[in-house]
Amino acid sequence: MSSSSMMAAGSAPPEALTIRRAEAEDAHRLAELVDAEAWLKSAGTGSITSAYFEDSFVSEVLPGSLLCVAVEDAQGQIVGFAAFDDRPTRGFASAEQACAAIEMPGADSANTIFLTCWGSQEDISAACLDLCMRTLFDTLPRSDYVVIMCHPRCHDKELFRDMYFDDAGIYDSSDAKDEGAQWLVLCSGRTSWRLNLDTRPAQVEDYDDLVKIFDAQSQILTKTFGEFFLAELIEAQDEDNRAVAATLRGRAVGMMCLTTQVDVGLLQNNFELDAFDNLVASSEVSAENEAAFGSEAKLAERASENVFAISVFCIAEEHRSRTRDVLIAAFESFPGKEYLALTLPCEVHESALLPFFTAIAPRDGTTLSHSLYVLHRDALRVLKAADFELDGAIEAKTGSEGKDDAHVPVPRWVGGSQMRVRVSDMSQLDQSAIASLLDGLEMSEEAQNQAAHSDNQALMVEVLGQLIGLVVLQPGINPDELEKLGQKFHMEAVQGIPTSAAQRRRLRISAVLQMSLLPIFNQFARLILQEVMRQVNVHGLIFQLFPGQLPPVAVVEEMVPLRPRRTFSLQRARKLRHVHEPPEENTRFSLFMLSRAALSEPRLTLNARIVVVGASTAGLSLLEELLTIPHAHFPKLTLIAPGGVADERFDGVRGLCTQGTSAPGAYDSRFLDRLGLRERVTIVEERMLFIEREPQAVVLADGSLLQYDFLVLATGLQDTSLHRLCDVKHAELANSKSLAESAYSVGGNPREAVFLRRAIQAKHVKVKAQTLVYGATLEAYAVVQSLLDWGLPGASITMIHPPDAPCPFSRDTWISERVAQAVEAAGVVVVQGLRLVGVTRDPGTGAVCQASFLKETKAQAEEQSEDIPTGTEGSSSEDPESEESKLEGAASGASAPFEASGSVSTNARVLLRESKEAYETTAPGGEDESLEVMKCRLFITADTKNVDPDIFASVNDTGLVYDGRMVVNSCFQTVDSRIFGCGTNTKFSRRYRAPLTIEHHSSREVGARIAASLLRFVDPLRSSEAAKEGLPDTLPVWSMPHVKAHNVELPGKVSYFHACTPGWDGSARHSVLETKSETGFCRLEVTHAGYLASVSYGISEEAILARSEGQSLSAARIRALKNRTVPVDQLVGLHLSYLNGIEDQLARGRVEDLLEFLSQDWASALYHDRFGSFCRDLQGFFASEADRDLKDVVRQLTATYASKTAEELDIAAQRSQLIGPSGQALPGLAKKSIQARVVSFLRSNADLLDMYALPALRSPHFGASARLDKK
Repeated sequence: MSSSSMMAAGSAPPEALTIRRAEAEDAHRLAELVDAEAWLKSAGTGSITSAYFEDSFVSEVLPGSLLCVAVEDAQGQIVGFAAFDDRPTRGFASAEQACAAIEMPGADSANTIFLTCWGSQEDISAACLDLCMRTLFDTLPRSDYVVIMCHPRCHDKELFRDMYFDDAGIYDSSDAKDEGAQWLVLCSGRTSWRLNLDTRPAQVEDYDDLVKIFDAQSQILTKTFGEFFLAELIEAQDEDNRAVAATLRGRAVGMMCLTTQVDVGLLQNNFELDAFDNLVASSEVSAENEAAFGSEAKLAERASENVFAISVFCIAEEHRSRTRDVLIAAFESFPGKEYLALTLPCEVHESALLPFFTAIAPRDGTTLSHSLYVLHRDALRVLKAADFELDGAIEAKTGSEGKDDAHVPVPRWVGGSQMRVRVSDMSQLDQSAIASLLDGLEMSEEAQNQAAHSDNQALMVEVLGQLIGLVVLQPGINPDELEKLGQKFHMEAVQGIPTSAAQRRRLRISAVLQMSLLPIFNQFARLILQEVMRQVNVHGLIFQLFPGQLPPVAVVEEMVPLRPRRTFSLQRARKLRHVHEPPEENTRFSLFMLSRAALSEPRLTLNARIVVVGASTAGLSLLEELLTIPHAHFPKLTLIAPGGVADERFDGVRGLCTQGTSAPGAYDSRFLDRLGLRERVTIVEERMLFIEREPQAVVLADGSLLQYDFLVLATGLQDTSLHRLCDVKHAELANSKSLAESAYSVGGNPREAVFLRRAIQAKHVKVKAQTLVYGATLEAYAVVQSLLDWGLPGASITMIHPPDAPCPFSRDTWISERVAQAVEAAGVVVVQGLRLVGVTRDPGTGAVCQASFLKETKAQAEEQSEDIPTGTEGSSSEDPESEESKLEGAASGASAPFEASGSVSTNARVLLRESKEAYETTAPGGEDESLEVMKCRLFITADTKNVDPDIFASVNDTGLVYDGRMVVNSCFQTVDSRIFGCGTNTKFSRRYRAPLTIEHHSSREVGARIAASLLRFVDPLRSSEAAKEGLPDTLPVWSMPHVKAHNVELPGKVSYFHACTPGWDGSARHSVLETKSETGFCRLEVTHAGYLASVSYGISEEAILARSEGQSLSAARIRALKNRTVPVDQLVGLHLSYLNGIEDQLARGRVEDLLEFLSQDWASALYHDRFGSFCRDLQGFFASEADRDLKDVVRQLTATYASKTAEELDIAAQRSQLIGPSGQALPGLAKKSIQARVVSFLRSNADLLDMYALPALRSPHFGASARLDKK
């Protein structure tokens, strides 16, 4: 039927229609199109409201369908909708029953799809249905038939009959709710919408058709091998080389070139092929034959007889779904071969072939820049029919050019797939019987026990009666447990899963406990999971991956990884204050999920080798983004992190690690476990020494090479006081036990910090030996407290403060007084005004045994600070408009950020020598009285942070531009497009005239932006758009506020927290809100515009004990309670309007403790992980959608804030007049608009914010009303 005959008069042309996946937001419009009486409910159940359909669509149709599509016209208006599933939703009880009843040749439950819901605009119904059906067969290529169950009240029966649907009988329903309705069964086959492809040997005459397809997909081959390389391949066919053409109506639409000349030895040496018997024929694999193979050369020779490979492949985009037709013909071309191999460069985007192949893992240390995929002949039994008829095998064309008698017709599909999934009861079998049944599957004893457990469900996967896999389920996840999972993970990221927690509770979800498949069938894991969901009738499956567990291939490749939520529960925090509260349930797992709707959206495998250097917040944020992309899987992610990433080992060294001074919500060990980072990313615990740009590799400290396609430098800033001294290198600290026990830099290798703590506690570091702590930062004071906790006496600890070092808590007098008292009481000596210039090491042990310091005058201190670049603008004089000057001058003119100052005396340089002389506290010979030498057994530095020395050397030697920081463009690329800069060690090029440096932005957002930039190059869904757009000329628009935060334990066992916006030092005009007591304080600094600029609080151990009702607590318990404090850093940057009239309540004396006030139930929404998005949406409303009265208020306040002459009291008075406490002075309509948005936010997140009383909510079911619980 032509397109013109499908359309009514006056309808839009088909090319004006577009199709996309239906979303929950479409529910209201679809309610106007769909005949809900006929499609959702049976007759006799009463009227159905639009609200009922909308609710059913979101909670049942979307998550319960394989494919839901919406058709739009040129104006973006939805004019059609269709929902498809592999189960009948009415009439028949199962797909098997339906297929048996309709008696269609070859139809079975594996290849039959049901149209379960339909609606369209009447004048273009035919065009909409045509587009929906073609999209179905393109999206679900395994489907061969579509069945429609037409209810007697359905008005579209004639439309379906006109559109290639044939009557397949009448079905009398026995279901009571159908009242004995007679269903009209209609059926249509694939070939009515998409023709199968014919296959034959390629001919030279196909060149003109094929070259257009090749050039449309890639012109690399043409540029490399010449214009007529396709014709040459076709002409060169012989016994070892074949070319199969895929044709439609005689015209070539694709071609596959095959060869038996495969270097199998190279594949065996570089890829893990043991599970595939090293590609040797299965008939030759036995215990006796393995020994007979002998050498690797003999093994490769035997395997080469069993392998052929694809050398070239292309197929027209509109025929990608018929790739399986070509693969079947390929195996018929070489009937004696079992394995078909395919190698692709790691950066090549996924082709239409890969869903049929199994990816082979590379061996450790391989330098091959290709990925290997294999397909076993037996795996085709999952694709092809039971009876596979061919007129003859495909043979190379040997006759004259005019003959075409070698044509081989496409196989006739007369049966369904050979794969079957059946439920098996193993609970009655003993262990030996189970082991015998599962012989061949690599399953642990624990997995076998789970399969035999009576509460679990075991599903056996078979092909031609042979067991090829087993799936063990925990059926029926309880709604309460599902709600808890939704509170910890973003489940709504999965296609079809509702955002509302109440709607998610209606879903039927099962948990996958174990899944094991024979390796040659791994590529069909998605089909198996689809059949499992159909068999057990669930909306979706989940899988929990625990730390240290090896994830099944099917899980990481096919199921969607869920992003952990950064949630905080005030109620949970209060419960933890009671010592008898039971321990929190084990939540250290990552979660994967697959819904029925997501089955029709296959995940791409992107093999680009992405190497991230540094476990900084920005680097981990980048990995978080790549690991949680719903549509893509990155199997080759590598993180270079000396000492590894945060885990439980580092909890006891918080004072010596950067993780210990970060704000709540950072990447702690619990969050990384929920992300599954250690299980899904290769972590290399070595330091990077050099970057080799030509072979695209990094050189590690152990001498090994690590190749990359894209390199991300995300090391951040570190204390470099110790490592800038040429006598102490990172590699030595990592490999020398004596040196590691005597020297450490805070924020360095966490593994070294753990080693140091153990050495101190084991008395390897003598308690009476002198310990030096260099620095006046918060980290330095945290180190002192850690050393005291580990048993070192205060009298053996000396703090050395650099010249003019500011007090890190000078504005918080409550803290400064108590810390000073605690330091003095402990006997810790504090020395002011000394700058580290050298260390001396014992020549016998290599340990640091003394440190040298220089007493500096003020002028010398200023000179020293000028010698060390601050990282803002550097010393380069590049022209911001000249790209050439940017690339050249900065790199050559930048000075190293860790070089010792030129003012250091000669005697100080002498102290870097190794000596066994007695160590003095003055300079040798007394020549320089400004030099002071101190003996030590342990030396720890915690000074201000700068660029890592090894990273600087790598950048400088590689030729990357360095201008105080590593220079990047708007996509975070360096001058080498393969190398990206990430985080605080980078800066934007001057030509962008960036108002703030990168370190003034949220590191988490920076990591997310770099991930988006990487996807422009590796994700085929985004690379085409990026190629059209080109390199952005402007910088990103930032949305997340950056908060510099510290959370440390200071001397006196005081937990101190401070968070502020970047650059805030309290010098600008502001107001202060503060409460103090003997056990703690809380201080808020508010800008003149009413925004929270900083928040500080301190809690003493006495306060913790008081909150525990006087019960005795262990030290570990006290630390745990301190770390559970409310994450008020999330409030920095918010306007006081969000804080429940805090100014007014404090002035009226209603608030005695600000921290306690910010911990009350009313503040729960402020700490919700979606509250930031709500604030941005509200600001957008003020800017665009607000009424005139509200815009006038915003305009007046904006003008006042921008005025430099307005006094602080005048601003506060105007804000109070125009807005009032809790918005009481706002215009009525504006106030209602804001309230409506607040209520909508609370209602959509009621799973965590159930403590708020909300207005009545009308039920969607037949006009009844219901009210949410008020708590």
